Amino acid sequence: MTDDIWANYALKTNELIIETNLHHPSDPITTQSTLNSLNDSLEQILRMATNKCIPYKWSSNNYFEHKPKLLVSTHQHLKQLNRIILALRKSNRDLNI
Repeated sequence: MTDDIWANYALKTNELIIETNLHHPSDPITTQSTLNSLNDSLEQILRMATNKCIPYKWSSNNYFEHKPKLLVSTHQHLKQLNRIILALRKSNRDLNI
């Protein structure tokens, strides 16, 4: 992320905190429920600022479905080798080798 996006995020967060009056809470934080309420409000503010300021995109499932056949077969062989290594390790441990 660029410095401009971070600055915009910080400004939006500050703006939302001031709008909801979290910078000067009216009630003192003396109980667990008050602290939980403050935490929930802050979480909502951060989510709103994130959704408005930080760019994102969804990736499609199609990207992950089309893998080269050589990659798939190599991965399958690697998994088989790992199973053999684990079996040998366990049998050697059981036999105290």
